[in-house]
Amino acid sequence: MDGLVRESARRVPGREAVRHRGRGWTYAELDAAVSTGAAVLRERYGLGDGDRVAVLGRDSDAHLLTFLACARAGLTQVPVAPDLTGGELAHVLADCAPALVLADPDLAGRVPAGPAVRPLRDAPGSFLAELAEPQEFDPDRDPYEVVQLLYPRGTAARSGGTALTHRMLARTYEDMIGVLDLDEADRPLHAPGLGHPAPAHLFLLPCLAVGARNTILDEPLPEHVLGLVEEDRADSLFAPPPVWTALAGHPQLGRRAPDGLRKGYYDASATPGPVLDRLRQRLPGLALHAVADRTP
Repeated sequence: MDGLVRESARRVPGREAVRHRGRGWTYAELDAAVSTGAAVLRERYGLGDGDRVAVLGRDSDAHLLTFLACARAGLTQVPVAPDLTGGELAHVLADCAPALVLADPDLAGRVPAGPAVRPLRDAPGSFLAELAEPQEFDPDRDPYEVVQLLYPRGTAARSGGTALTHRMLARTYEDMIGVLDLDEADRPLHAPGLGHPAPAHLFLLPCLAVGARNTILDEPLPEHVLGLVEEDRADSLFAPPPVWTALAGHPQLGRRAPDGLRKGYYDASATPGPVLDRLRQRLPGLALHAVADRTP
């Protein structure tokens, strides 16, 4: 799985890979940051093969980098939804027994006593800040290593997490590239969803694998989305139903950059039909793709 991002860095090193809150990373910078992150996790934080790193944070470039760095370092990332609290959060952390929790600073106080906690970003000494000093890291990964442990929401979490390996995820990304017609010329927008890993595995990571230019959104308000289509030439959007519903009803949809948005990706099980009909009417050039969860 780690090789997919490395290959994009080899092919298009100077192309912007991902942008979030004005921070941009070229593919070469992203690849270097992943190696630095792997070295930090292993050497500075003292983690070893198979250790689990829980990540409690909202969508961000830092969240993405923890997953890629854990994959390169031979660690298992455990994404924890940022809205988890109380007993549900305590159960997930107790069950996965992380050696380290990386948390957004405003969420760190929710973590129960026990595991070591470090800030993920936006604080002195955060994981993201540690990436400022480049370090080499030479990965030698087994494709059957577990790279991520996923927990369902609600009472289903009591049954434990699902282990995903490098090989399983690499196959998922290769499948999604074909199913979603992804191309290195794409300039996709990613609505919030990294807190739940399915959108990252179904769209963001496959987009990185083809070498696309990606923007992670904090708040996918229609005005912001339309502004990025106009100003940054964003041409595709992966978003949950509420975002598509708001966008379909926006008075400027179809007037501002009417030919800009070429591809739209929506939840096949939850997006209302009338919303899709309105999008087709107002953006006749928009190709809509239904996305079903193919996370292994």
